Amino acid sequence: MYFLIRANGDPGRLIPSVKAAVAEVDQNTPAADMATVGQVLGNQTRTLRFYMFLLGIFATVAILMAATGTYGALAYSVAERTREIGIRMALGGRSSTIVVMVLHQAAWIIGVGLIVGLMGASLLSSLLQSLLVEITATDAATYIAISALVLVISTIACIIPARRAATVDPVLALKHE
Repeated sequence: MYFLIRANGDPGRLIPSVKAAVAEVDQNTPAADMATVGQVLGNQTRTLRFYMFLLGIFATVAILMAATGTYGALAYSVAERTREIGIRMALGGRSSTIVVMVLHQAAWIIGVGLIVGLMGASLLSSLLQSLLVEITATDAATYIAISALVLVISTIACIIPARRAATVDPVLALKHE
């Protein structure tokens, strides 16, 4: 048998009084498993909260891996194009032009990654529908916020190779080959 008691203030303070009242009515029926609604709901959602915590950790690791991968791909591309960049600089190319060239290449990488990621997320969103509370699996604000976050992190990851490309010494770049 279950009873719900509405209380003003802290409901945990009423537990001893309720146990005493139950004991007065029937001493053979102990009042067991007394808890507040908050405690019951907390126990029921504990596993779900743990899964969502793990999902958040995995999402953070995935974003860091994406940023590292973008940085690595662009840094490798800049290293492969050192001679080309050196020739451009020797022929009077400005650092800003080189930075724009590298960031343009990065924009393609980031753009393709965002498109593929959004397509994958929309296909797999139905799997997460049962875990979401007060939000739909196709919430546009969430997709926009995450896309913006990935875009900002990827852009930051691309700035380092772009700045490195802009500081290539043409003489050293041409001697290297």
